[in-house]
Amino acid sequence: MTEKFLADNEELLIFLGRTLGMAALETAGAADFDVRSALDALIRTYVTLQSGVYYETRPDNALAKRLYDAVQEGVAEFRRSEQDR
Repeated sequence: MTEKFLADNEELLIFLGRTLGMAALETAGAADFDVRSALDALIRTYVTLQSGVYYETRPDNALAKRLYDAVQEGVAEFRRSEQDR
């Protein structure tokens, strides 16, 4: 990642970090492994979307699924707020 990419996407990156952090704190029993699994699934889903194919990669573990869902809901909220602006 370049400095320009980080600067151009700073608001989104902060929002995503906060959303994932809050979801992890609110998910009883969640550990680093669950966060890592959720992030891996999110990355795979968005990489697939960039190729023009809609295929959602969901984590196998229940805690990671909760984190994944929380971030996906947060992304939808972020997009709505961006459209409103």
